Amino acid sequence: EAHDVALVAHAVAAAAQVPVVHVADGDALPAGVRTASHAQAAEFVGAVTKAAAGRDAAAAVDAAFALLRSTFGRTYARCEYSGPADAETVFVALGRPAAAAADALPALLRQGASAGVLAVRALRPWDAAALAASLPATVRRIVVLPCTRGAAAGDALVADVALAALVGLPGRNVRVTAAGVAGCDAVAAAMAAALGIEAGDEAGAEAVADAAETAKPAQATEAVQPPLGETLAADDVARMLAFPEAYDALVAARPGERTHTVRVSAKHRMTPEAYDRNIFHIEFDTRGTELTYEIGDALGVYGANDAAQVDAFLAAYGLDGDQL
Repeated sequence: EAHDVALVAHAVAAAAQVPVVHVADGDALPAGVRTASHAQAAEFVGAVTKAAAGRDAAAAVDAAFALLRSTFGRTYARCEYSGPADAETVFVALGRPAAAAADALPALLRQGASAGVLAVRALRPWDAAALAASLPATVRRIVVLPCTRGAAAGDALVADVALAALVGLPGRNVRVTAAGVAGCDAVAAAMAAALGIEAGDEAGAEAVADAAETAKPAQATEAVQPPLGETLAADDVARMLAFPEAYDALVAARPGERTHTVRVSAKHRMTPEAYDRNIFHIEFDTRGTELTYEIGDALGVYGANDAAQVDAFLAAYGLDGDQL
């Protein structure tokens, strides 16, 4: 699967001329795995390029998976759900953690769990609509298992899933949390802990207890406002931005620092157009503010979005700005 999806990622990147991110744990894969020869791979890239002509990157990914099925007989989807159609909790994972979660699911179902697993096979380009459409209509909670070797991919998956639930499942009040997992061997214990299912032996019970403490979601009734210098998990940040009133969240450029609204009074380019670095001379008009500046001071600039461009963006994506 890792080789197949890597082939899809390469073909889409070459065809659509956009970066494609697929995550796999290389240390856990056997060496020398090849599901297509170089000639087959080149032919596959050509077929994807032809099928993706005039289509966006998301459509190119779907076309590539369809061609992989018709060419090599192996079936994958961008988002693939397994489990009962009426599951209330869905575990979302990428790469090996998704396979580990799917392996652990039958035992949890036999113990009465109402759960399913959603495997994500393309982190970028991200398709929030595809993820939302793959979830069962009964879902009430999504638990992300970001146990990849690099934290960046796991954090991105948590933030993307939280945003997909917010935008793609409006009015459903679906809660998104992240389970801290030390490795793929601990996926089953983390899933059991999130579902409140006890392990059968002492060692398993200890692992479940540890995973439960890590995976415990923040309560929306508590104020979550860390001191400066401390950081929050990506899913906590997404919830705070979406529901600032519930979390007593302070939304500011830099809490504790004063900001001023100023206008650009002069701007001109200092480097030639052909030069690979864009250096500008910019002057700010600080009249009417309390902003002072002396030689050696550092000025932090936070740009504001143009209202007309924001409206155009919302119209292009069919979004309601009052609901975001």
